Amino acid sequence: MKKLSLTLVCAAVALGATMAHAADDAKHMDVRAYKALDKDGDKRISRDEAQGHAMLSKHFDQMDDDKDGFLNAKEVRSFARAHKGKGFDKVDKNNDNVITRDEVANNPKLAKRFDAADTDKDGKLTKEEAKAYHHDHKK
Repeated sequence: MKKLSLTLVCAAVALGATMAHAADDAKHMDVRAYKALDKDGDKRISRDEAQGHAMLSKHFDQMDDDKDGFLNAKEVRSFARAHKGKGFDKVDKNNDNVITRDEVANNPKLAKRFDAADTDKDGKLTKEEAKAYHHDHKK
């Protein structure tokens, strides 16, 4: 389960905004990735099966809308839609649609990755730069 192809981990500040990562990861979970997690083939992911994926495990209770102890594809997509892009917006404290070094100063993980993600070296990260960085560095 190392490389689950969960394709839209993008608008998240690829640098670590958890909810947006969760949302974008969940948004377009491809069929093979979903099936790989669904070890018993019942078309839903149990809490035990979710342990194979950090995001699903961490947000399982939030995602389980009907509280049946399982995640179905609809719940995963619904969670993604509800949280899409919020990670970037959370880090962009002044709402200018870019993230500056000052805005990540209190987050060592983000600060460490800032220069690598800032491809045009203008001292600001756009959503596109964050998306590209994440795409190039997802595990």
